[in-house]
Amino acid sequence: MKHTQSGGQSTVGTEAWFTGTVYIDGIRNSDEQSAVGCAHVRFSPGARTAWHTHPKGQTVHVTDGIGYVARRGGAVREIRPDVVVHIEPTKSTGTAPPPTASWPTPPFTKRTARARS
Repeated sequence: MKHTQSGGQSTVGTEAWFTGTVYIDGIRNSDEQSAVGCAHVRFSPGARTAWHTHPKGQTVHVTDGIGYVARRGGAVREIRPDVVVHIEPTKSTGTAPPPTASWPTPPFTKRTARARS
């Protein structure tokens, strides 16, 4: 059994992955014991992800605020606290808060190489 402390320094999301200011608090990195990684991601008003895929899929659990999620070319869906969204492997998706609100959400992702488009 391995115990770790989450939290610590927030990092600002890279411009390659996000538009606007996004803060990432690492909870768990994937390693040899588990391919699952988790982070608490907070979106500032107007921030969003770049369209991207996760080869093994991604699960997003909304903890606070209101956000939007969509597949590229698909309908935009509003997501609120306690909603859990599973995004299928290789589906190009994007997430964002409303234009005037911030939005924290922890995505759980089985890590492999990240693909961005």
